[in-house]
Amino acid sequence: MQAPDTTDGETSEPEQASSGRATLTIADGTVYEFVMSSCDTQDTDPSGFPLSNGYDLSGRTADGQFGMSMGRAGLTDDEPVMSGLVEGDFDDQGKNAKMIYSVPSDTVDLTASGRQVNGTLDLRAIGPTRTHGDRSSATLEANC
Repeated sequence: MQAPDTTDGETSEPEQASSGRATLTIADGTVYEFVMSSCDTQDTDPSGFPLSNGYDLSGRTADGQFGMSMGRAGLTDDEPVMSGLVEGDFDDQGKNAKMIYSVPSDTVDLTASGRQVNGTLDLRAIGPTRTHGDRSSATLEANC
């Protein structure tokens, strides 16, 4: 898709910018670097997050083999809705992950501050491949 250039009538390609980057470090030492397709906090999207500590994070590794999504939303700080997923080892079509970890909401200790979301969480294996064991802890550092 091309956007018109109003200065001389020619067209130019719009810039494809990343929404940010995130690093997930698993307790076993494995580090995943994600290019974020969605990376929003109260600071980047004030109307989308009435919560003081709301965030929406989603991204994949540069090779597309691993993905992550984390979210904390809701209408009040007293009743947040949280979810999280880390998946990977996709098939040749980039689908059907063999490694799937859920992030139980009671194990999430992430804080959104400005454009950053940082903290700790636990992973629970729900997929057939348990790359990091049945359960593992992790640290997340995201910059939107």
